[in-house]
Amino acid sequence: MSLFLEFQKYYPKDWKIISDSMGYFCAADNVKGIDELVERFFSTPLTVRFLEGDIANSSFNEDDIDVNKLICPFLYALSCKSFNVFERLVTVTGNANLQTSFPGDTAILPLLYWAIVTENLSTAKFLLVAGANPNGKIVSGDGEFGLATQVEDEETIDLLLDYGLALTIEDLITMILKFNDFNDSQKKAILKSPGVLTDVRKADGVSALHLACQGERYEIVKWLVSQGAPVNLLDGNGNAPLAHATTSGNKKIIEFLLSHGADPSQSTLPLDIKPLIERLDIIEERLGVRFESIKATRSKRFKEDVFFDYLVEVNFDVIAVDGLLERAFKIVLSAYNEAGELIETESTFINNDHFLGIESIKLSLACKEAPARYRLYPANAI
Repeated sequence: MSLFLEFQKYYPKDWKIISDSMGYFCAADNVKGIDELVERFFSTPLTVRFLEGDIANSSFNEDDIDVNKLICPFLYALSCKSFNVFERLVTVTGNANLQTSFPGDTAILPLLYWAIVTENLSTAKFLLVAGANPNGKIVSGDGEFGLATQVEDEETIDLLLDYGLALTIEDLITMILKFNDFNDSQKKAILKSPGVLTDVRKADGVSALHLACQGERYEIVKWLVSQGAPVNLLDGNGNAPLAHATTSGNKKIIEFLLSHGADPSQSTLPLDIKPLIERLDIIEERLGVRFESIKATRSKRFKEDVFFDYLVEVNFDVIAVDGLLERAFKIVLSAYNEAGELIETESTFINNDHFLGIESIKLSLACKEAPARYRLYPANAI
Protein backbone atom coordinates (compact mmCIF):
# COMPACT_ATOMS: atom_id res chain seq x y z
CA MET A 1 0.00 0.00 0.00
CA SER A 2 1.36 3.45 -0.90
CA LEU A 3 2.00 6.00 1.83
CA PHE A 4 -0.82 8.15 0.44
CA LEU A 5 -3.33 5.29 0.76
CA GLU A 6 -2.12 4.61 4.29
CA PHE A 7 -2.47 8.32 5.09
CA GLN A 8 -5.96 8.41 3.54
CA LYS A 9 -7.02 5.33 5.49
CA TYR A 10 -5.57 6.68 8.77
CA TYR A 11 -7.36 10.02 8.39
CA PRO A 12 -10.52 9.11 6.43
CA LYS A 13 -12.36 12.33 7.35
CA ASP A 14 -9.49 14.81 7.59
CA TRP A 15 -7.08 13.79 4.82
CA LYS A 16 -8.39 16.36 2.31
CA ILE A 17 -8.03 19.33 4.65
CA ILE A 18 -4.61 18.08 5.75
CA SER A 19 -3.47 17.77 2.11
CA ASP A 20 -4.82 21.23 1.29
CA SER A 21 -3.07 22.75 4.29
CA MET A 22 0.17 20.94 3.57
CA GLY A 23 0.17 22.22 -0.01
CA TYR A 24 -0.60 25.77 1.07
CA PHE A 25 2.10 25.90 3.76
CA CYS A 26 4.71 24.38 1.43
CA ALA A 27 3.96 26.94 -1.29
CA ALA A 28 4.07 29.82 1.21
CA ASP A 29 7.24 28.62 2.97
CA ASN A 30 5.21 28.74 6.18
CA VAL A 31 7.27 26.87 8.77
CA LYS A 32 4.88 27.71 11.61
CA GLY A 33 1.98 26.17 9.71
CA ILE A 34 4.02 23.02 8.99
CA ASP A 35 4.96 22.74 12.66
CA GLU A 36 1.29 22.90 13.64
CA LEU A 37 0.38 20.16 11.14
CA VAL A 38 3.25 17.97 12.34
CA GLU A 39 2.30 18.38 15.99
CA ARG A 40 -1.32 17.51 15.30
CA PHE A 41 -1.12 14.83 12.62
CA PHE A 42 2.47 13.57 12.16
CA SER A 43 3.95 13.32 15.65
CA THR A 44 4.29 9.54 16.01
CA PRO A 45 6.72 7.11 14.31
CA LEU A 46 3.79 5.70 12.34
CA THR A 47 2.35 8.98 11.09
CA VAL A 48 5.60 10.89 10.47
CA ARG A 49 6.27 8.48 7.60
CA PHE A 50 3.27 9.90 5.74
CA LEU A 51 5.25 13.10 5.11
CA GLU A 52 7.42 11.10 2.69
CA GLY A 53 4.45 10.19 0.52
CA ASP A 54 2.45 12.12 -2.09
CA ILE A 55 0.15 13.88 0.37
CA ALA A 56 0.52 17.61 -0.42
CA ASN A 57 -2.17 19.08 -2.63
CA SER A 58 -0.51 21.20 -5.34
CA SER A 59 -3.89 22.49 -6.55
CA PHE A 60 -5.23 23.66 -3.20
CA ASN A 61 -7.05 26.60 -4.77
CA GLU A 62 -9.45 24.26 -6.57
CA ASP A 63 -12.83 23.16 -5.22
CA ASP A 64 -11.88 19.51 -4.85
CA ILE A 65 -8.66 17.53 -4.66
CA ASP A 66 -7.33 15.88 -7.78
CA VAL A 67 -5.35 12.90 -6.45
CA ASN A 68 -3.18 13.10 -9.61
CA LYS A 69 -1.93 16.46 -8.38
CA LEU A 70 -0.84 15.24 -4.99
CA ILE A 71 2.90 15.48 -4.51
CA CYS A 72 5.53 14.72 -1.88
CA PRO A 73 5.78 17.77 0.46
CA PHE A 74 9.59 17.75 0.13
CA LEU A 75 9.42 18.09 -3.65
CA TYR A 76 6.64 20.63 -3.56
CA ALA A 77 8.56 22.82 -1.12
CA LEU A 78 11.68 22.66 -3.33
CA SER A 79 9.72 23.39 -6.50
CA CYS A 80 8.25 26.45 -4.76
CA LYS A 81 11.72 27.45 -3.46
CA SER A 82 10.38 27.14 0.06
CA PHE A 83 13.71 26.11 1.52
CA ASN A 84 12.79 26.80 5.16
CA VAL A 85 9.86 24.40 4.97
CA PHE A 86 12.00 21.86 3.10
CA GLU A 87 14.67 21.90 5.80
CA ARG A 88 12.04 21.57 8.53
CA LEU A 89 10.55 18.50 6.81
CA VAL A 90 14.00 16.88 6.59
CA THR A 91 14.60 17.61 10.27
CA VAL A 92 11.22 16.25 11.33
CA THR A 93 11.52 13.00 9.37
CA GLY A 94 15.27 12.60 9.88
CA ASN A 95 15.48 11.31 6.31
CA ALA A 96 17.99 13.27 4.21
CA ASN A 97 18.25 10.32 1.81
CA LEU A 98 14.58 10.17 0.84
CA GLN A 99 14.11 8.78 -2.68
CA THR A 100 11.50 10.83 -4.53
CA SER A 101 9.73 11.02 -7.86
CA PHE A 102 7.29 13.43 -9.44
CA PRO A 103 3.78 12.10 -10.09
CA GLY A 104 3.75 10.23 -13.38
CA ASP A 105 7.54 10.08 -13.59
CA THR A 106 9.29 6.72 -13.19
CA ALA A 107 12.67 8.23 -12.29
CA ILE A 108 13.61 7.82 -8.63
CA LEU A 109 15.73 10.69 -7.36
CA PRO A 110 17.32 11.42 -3.98
CA LEU A 111 16.62 14.78 -2.38
CA LEU A 112 20.25 15.78 -2.86
CA TYR A 113 19.74 15.51 -6.63
CA TRP A 114 17.31 18.44 -6.62
CA ALA A 115 19.73 20.63 -4.71
CA ILE A 116 22.54 19.67 -7.10
CA VAL A 117 20.73 20.28 -10.38
CA THR A 118 19.49 23.67 -9.18
CA GLU A 119 23.00 24.50 -7.93
CA ASN A 120 21.54 25.35 -4.52
CA LEU A 121 24.67 24.97 -2.44
CA SER A 122 23.13 25.93 0.90
CA THR A 123 20.42 23.27 0.57
CA ALA A 124 22.95 20.71 -0.67
CA LYS A 125 25.19 21.42 2.32
CA PHE A 126 22.22 21.21 4.71
CA LEU A 127 21.35 17.76 3.33
CA LEU A 128 24.94 16.54 3.50
CA VAL A 129 25.26 17.70 7.11
CA ALA A 130 21.97 15.92 7.82
CA GLY A 131 23.44 12.68 6.47
CA ALA A 132 22.66 12.69 2.74
CA ASN A 133 24.83 10.26 0.78
CA PRO A 134 27.09 12.10 -1.72
CA ASN A 135 27.30 8.83 -3.65
CA GLY A 136 23.56 8.37 -3.94
CA LYS A 137 22.10 7.05 -7.19
CA ILE A 138 19.60 8.32 -9.71
CA VAL A 139 17.47 5.46 -10.99
CA SER A 140 15.66 5.89 -14.30
CA GLY A 141 14.69 3.90 -17.37
CA ASP A 142 18.13 4.65 -18.80
CA GLY A 143 19.93 3.02 -15.89
CA GLU A 144 21.51 4.01 -12.58
CA PHE A 145 23.72 7.09 -12.30
CA GLY A 146 25.75 8.70 -9.56
CA LEU A 147 24.73 12.19 -8.44
CA ALA A 148 28.05 13.74 -9.46
CA THR A 149 27.57 12.68 -13.08
CA GLN A 150 24.81 15.24 -13.56
CA VAL A 151 26.69 18.41 -12.67
CA GLU A 152 29.84 20.28 -13.66
CA ASP A 153 29.57 23.18 -11.23
CA GLU A 154 32.93 23.17 -9.47
CA GLU A 155 31.68 24.43 -6.11
CA THR A 156 29.08 21.67 -5.95
CA ILE A 157 31.60 18.96 -6.83
CA ASP A 158 34.05 20.31 -4.25
CA LEU A 159 31.27 20.23 -1.66
CA LEU A 160 30.47 16.60 -2.49
CA LEU A 161 34.18 15.76 -2.22
CA ASP A 162 34.26 17.30 1.26
CA TYR A 163 31.56 14.84 2.31
CA GLY A 164 33.07 11.68 0.82
CA LEU A 165 32.29 11.63 -2.91
CA ALA A 166 33.90 8.59 -4.58
CA LEU A 167 33.24 7.94 -8.27
CA THR A 168 32.80 4.47 -9.73
CA ILE A 169 33.76 3.38 -13.24
CA GLU A 170 30.07 3.59 -14.14
CA ASP A 171 30.03 7.21 -12.97
CA LEU A 172 33.14 8.06 -14.96
CA ILE A 173 31.76 6.46 -18.12
CA THR A 174 28.53 8.43 -17.70
CA MET A 175 30.54 11.65 -17.36
CA ILE A 176 32.48 10.87 -20.54
CA LEU A 177 29.20 10.40 -22.39
CA LYS A 178 27.88 13.70 -21.01
CA PHE A 179 30.88 16.04 -21.19
CA ASN A 180 33.48 16.79 -23.88
CA ASP A 181 36.10 17.73 -21.30
CA PHE A 182 36.50 17.76 -17.53
CA ASN A 183 36.96 20.83 -15.36
CA ASP A 184 39.45 20.94 -12.47
CA SER A 185 36.93 19.79 -9.85
CA GLN A 186 35.79 16.86 -11.97
CA LYS A 187 39.43 15.85 -12.46
CA LYS A 188 40.02 16.12 -8.73
CA ALA A 189 37.01 13.88 -8.05
CA ILE A 190 38.30 11.28 -10.52
CA LEU A 191 41.81 11.28 -9.04
CA LYS A 192 40.40 10.93 -5.50
CA SER A 193 38.42 7.84 -6.51
CA PRO A 194 40.83 4.89 -6.15
CA GLY A 195 41.15 2.58 -9.14
CA VAL A 196 38.61 4.33 -11.33
CA LEU A 197 41.14 4.97 -14.14
CA THR A 198 41.92 1.27 -14.46
CA ASP A 199 38.55 -0.23 -13.55
CA VAL A 200 36.30 -1.66 -16.25
CA ARG A 201 32.54 -1.76 -16.69
CA LYS A 202 31.18 -5.14 -15.59
CA ALA A 203 28.92 -5.58 -18.61
CA ASP A 204 31.61 -5.45 -21.30
CA GLY A 205 35.00 -4.83 -19.68
CA VAL A 206 35.20 -1.32 -21.15
CA SER A 207 37.39 1.21 -19.35
CA ALA A 208 37.09 5.00 -19.31
CA LEU A 209 39.80 5.27 -21.97
CA HIS A 210 38.06 2.78 -24.25
CA LEU A 211 34.87 4.82 -24.11
CA ALA A 212 36.63 8.17 -24.50
CA CYS A 213 38.28 6.85 -27.67
CA GLN A 214 35.00 5.48 -28.95
CA GLY A 215 33.20 8.76 -28.20
CA GLU A 216 35.98 10.86 -29.79
CA ARG A 217 36.61 12.81 -26.58
CA TYR A 218 40.11 13.93 -27.54
CA GLU A 219 40.76 16.20 -24.53
CA ILE A 220 39.55 13.53 -22.13
CA VAL A 221 41.70 10.89 -23.86
CA LYS A 222 44.78 13.09 -23.43
CA TRP A 223 44.05 13.71 -19.76
CA LEU A 224 43.25 10.06 -18.94
CA VAL A 225 46.52 8.91 -20.52
CA SER A 226 48.47 11.66 -18.72
CA GLN A 227 47.07 10.33 -15.43
CA GLY A 228 48.11 6.76 -16.08
CA ALA A 229 45.12 5.18 -17.82
CA PRO A 230 46.58 2.05 -19.53
CA VAL A 231 46.68 2.54 -23.31
CA ASN A 232 46.88 -1.19 -24.06
CA LEU A 233 44.20 -2.48 -21.68
CA LEU A 234 41.91 -4.96 -23.44
CA ASP A 235 38.16 -4.81 -23.01
CA GLY A 236 35.88 -7.83 -22.66
CA ASN A 237 36.05 -8.46 -26.40
CA GLY A 238 39.84 -8.27 -26.55
CA ASN A 239 39.90 -4.73 -27.97
CA ALA A 240 42.45 -2.11 -26.96
CA PRO A 241 41.57 1.62 -26.87
CA LEU A 242 43.31 1.90 -30.25
CA ALA A 243 40.69 -0.39 -31.81
CA HIS A 244 37.90 1.84 -30.49
CA ALA A 245 39.66 4.91 -31.86
CA THR A 246 40.09 3.23 -35.24
CA THR A 247 36.42 2.32 -35.37
CA SER A 248 35.41 5.92 -34.64
CA GLY A 249 37.95 7.11 -37.22
CA ASN A 250 39.34 10.00 -35.16
CA LYS A 251 42.82 10.68 -36.58
CA LYS A 252 43.99 12.86 -33.69
CA ILE A 253 43.15 10.21 -31.10
CA ILE A 254 44.79 7.44 -33.15
CA GLU A 255 47.92 9.54 -33.55
CA PHE A 256 47.96 10.39 -29.85
CA LEU A 257 47.58 6.78 -28.70
CA LEU A 258 50.33 5.54 -30.99
CA SER A 259 52.66 8.30 -29.84
CA HIS A 260 52.00 7.29 -26.22
CA GLY A 261 52.77 3.61 -26.44
CA ALA A 262 49.65 2.05 -27.95
CA ASP A 263 50.55 -1.30 -29.48
CA PRO A 264 49.03 -1.77 -32.95
CA SER A 265 49.28 -5.55 -32.52
CA GLN A 266 46.52 -5.33 -29.87
CA SER A 267 44.10 -3.88 -32.39
CA THR A 268 41.25 -5.99 -33.71
CA LEU A 269 42.49 -5.40 -37.26
CA PRO A 270 44.16 -8.26 -39.19
CA LEU A 271 47.89 -8.65 -38.70
CA ASP A 272 48.66 -7.72 -42.29
CA ILE A 273 47.33 -4.19 -41.78
CA LYS A 274 47.93 -3.61 -38.07
CA PRO A 275 50.63 -0.94 -38.46
CA LEU A 276 47.86 1.64 -38.66
CA ILE A 277 49.97 4.75 -38.86
CA GLU A 278 53.56 4.19 -39.91
CA ARG A 279 55.90 5.81 -42.37
CA LEU A 280 54.96 4.98 -45.93
CA ASP A 281 58.06 2.87 -46.58
CA ILE A 282 57.20 0.63 -43.59
CA ILE A 283 53.59 0.35 -44.74
CA GLU A 284 54.77 -0.67 -48.20
CA GLU A 285 56.91 -3.42 -46.69
CA ARG A 286 54.41 -4.77 -44.14
CA LEU A 287 51.11 -4.38 -45.91
CA GLY A 288 51.97 -5.17 -49.46
CA VAL A 289 51.17 -1.63 -50.55
CA ARG A 290 52.95 -0.22 -53.58
CA PHE A 291 52.70 3.52 -54.11
CA GLU A 292 52.64 4.57 -57.72
CA SER A 293 52.70 8.29 -57.08
CA ILE A 294 51.92 10.99 -54.59
CA LYS A 295 51.78 14.57 -55.77
CA ALA A 296 50.42 17.80 -54.36
CA THR A 297 49.28 20.65 -56.57
CA ARG A 298 48.14 24.14 -55.59
CA SER A 299 44.42 24.21 -56.30
CA LYS A 300 41.78 26.36 -54.68
CA ARG A 301 38.80 24.34 -53.45
CA PHE A 302 35.94 25.56 -51.33
CA LYS A 303 34.01 23.13 -49.13
CA GLU A 304 31.69 23.89 -46.25
CA ASP A 305 32.98 27.45 -45.76
CA VAL A 306 36.63 26.31 -45.68
CA PHE A 307 39.23 26.97 -48.37
CA PHE A 308 41.56 24.07 -49.19
CA ASP A 309 44.68 25.31 -50.93
CA TYR A 310 46.38 22.05 -51.91
CA LEU A 311 44.93 19.10 -53.76
CA VAL A 312 46.85 15.85 -53.25
CA GLU A 313 46.35 12.92 -55.61
CA VAL A 314 47.50 9.53 -54.39
CA ASN A 315 47.80 6.42 -56.56
CA PHE A 316 48.73 3.08 -55.03
CA ASP A 317 48.15 -0.65 -55.31
CA VAL A 318 47.22 -3.03 -52.50
CA ILE A 319 48.55 -6.52 -53.18
CA ALA A 320 46.29 -9.37 -52.03
CA VAL A 321 47.65 -10.76 -48.75
CA ASP A 322 45.82 -13.45 -46.78
CA GLY A 323 42.49 -12.66 -48.39
CA LEU A 324 42.80 -8.93 -47.70
CA LEU A 325 40.86 -8.00 -50.81
CA GLU A 326 38.01 -10.32 -49.90
CA ARG A 327 37.12 -7.95 -47.07
CA ALA A 328 35.85 -4.41 -47.18
CA PHE A 329 38.96 -2.24 -47.38
CA LYS A 330 38.57 1.47 -46.77
CA ILE A 331 41.58 3.63 -46.12
CA VAL A 332 42.25 7.10 -44.84
CA LEU A 333 45.31 9.14 -45.71
CA SER A 334 46.48 11.80 -43.25
CA ALA A 335 48.70 14.72 -44.19
CA TYR A 336 51.16 16.62 -41.99
CA ASN A 337 52.98 19.91 -42.33
CA GLU A 338 56.71 20.54 -41.84
CA ALA A 339 56.18 20.89 -38.08
CA GLY A 340 54.59 17.44 -37.94
CA GLU A 341 51.12 18.80 -37.20
CA LEU A 342 48.04 17.14 -38.61
CA ILE A 343 46.59 19.21 -41.44
CA GLU A 344 42.86 19.72 -41.78
CA THR A 345 41.85 17.67 -44.81
CA GLU A 346 38.91 16.43 -46.80
CA SER A 347 39.29 12.96 -48.38
CA THR A 348 37.49 11.65 -51.45
CA PHE A 349 37.83 8.31 -53.24
CA ILE A 350 38.30 8.60 -56.99
CA ASN A 351 38.12 4.93 -57.91
CA ASN A 352 38.77 1.47 -56.59
CA ASP A 353 39.66 -1.22 -59.18
CA HIS A 354 40.52 -4.91 -58.81
CA PHE A 355 42.79 -6.67 -61.28
CA LEU A 356 44.80 -9.89 -60.97
CA GLY A 357 44.87 -9.90 -57.17
CA ILE A 358 45.75 -6.24 -56.93
CA GLU A 359 43.47 -3.43 -55.78
CA SER A 360 44.36 -0.13 -57.43
CA ILE A 361 43.19 2.89 -55.49
CA LYS A 362 43.17 6.55 -56.36
CA LEU A 363 42.46 9.01 -53.61
CA SER A 364 42.19 12.79 -53.58
CA LEU A 365 43.06 14.72 -50.46
CA ALA A 366 42.28 18.43 -50.13
CA CYS A 367 44.56 20.20 -47.63
CA LYS A 368 44.49 23.66 -46.10
CA GLU A 369 48.29 23.97 -46.29
CA ALA A 370 51.22 22.37 -48.05
CA PRO A 371 51.66 18.74 -46.91
CA ALA A 372 55.15 17.48 -46.12
CA ARG A 373 54.42 13.92 -44.97
CA TYR A 374 51.61 11.37 -45.23
CA ARG A 375 50.35 8.44 -43.19
CA LEU A 376 47.95 5.67 -44.13
CA TYR A 377 45.55 3.60 -42.00
CA PRO A 378 42.27 1.74 -42.43
CA ALA A 379 39.13 3.79 -41.79
CA ASN A 380 37.25 0.81 -40.45
CA ALA A 381 37.90 -2.43 -38.61
CA ILE A 382 38.30 -5.09 -41.27
